[in-house]
Amino acid sequence: MTTMAWGAWAPDTAGVDSGLLAIAKNVYALQNGYGPIPSLSASGTDALPARCIGLSFARTGDGGWVLFAGTRTKLYRLVGTVWVDYTRVSGGDYNAPESEYWSFAQFGTKLIAVNFNDAPQVIDVDAGDTAFTALGGSPPTARYVKTFGDFVVLFCLSSNARIMQ
Repeated sequence: MTTMAWGAWAPDTAGVDSGLLAIAKNVYALQNGYGPIPSLSASGTDALPARCIGLSFARTGDGGWVLFAGTRTKLYRLVGTVWVDYTRVSGGDYNAPESEYWSFAQFGTKLIAVNFNDAPQVIDVDAGDTAFTALGGSPPTARYVKTFGDFVVLFCLSSNARIMQ
């Protein structure tokens, strides 16, 4: 019986001698090495009308990305180079506390946004929605939202900051 010695199974490593390059900074990992990061470019010409207290990218079904931002009273989407108001239609402006931030989490095609004072908001990034709406059911207001697999979890509820739901 003949045995063969094989190298370590490491399909996720770059084709670069590890003795020559131990740390790679400011590059993207490629299949056979590293490539340069593109230079920065402006994504818009308009500024938000108020201080940004939350920002999130959402992945669309066709592989693209959309950018949303929140201020104390409004939620916006970057359309082209302009911030467009995507604030809820019913319920008026939001009332995010002065020292708080918006928290965002994507669940499938839905982007969920929460702040400590307002009901959780949701928008379908693939459906062509032009405004956020209240999240279905009767979820509590929360400071943070996060997804774990098939679960959406609200943390630091306004009714009790030590509870998550």
